[in-house]
Amino acid sequence: MALFKLCYVDVGADTDVAGLFAAYRSVLAGLVVEFPGVRFGHVTVPLRARGSGTRPAGGRSFPALESA
Repeated sequence: MALFKLCYVDVGADTDVAGLFAAYRSVLAGLVVEFPGVRFGHVTVPLRARGSGTRPAGGRSFPALESA
């Protein structure tokens, strides 16, 4: 098993979230092909409670990516 996790410092106010997510998916797709015997686990950036919802510790929420 291998895990890939971004940290809250990887996602800032100026981060191209859609681009970052596309790169993440592309890299993992390549790794799955290169290492077929490895199971990859997906881990979110650190979360914290804020108001009535849960957001990444960096303070941004990404509803467009939640169902991807």
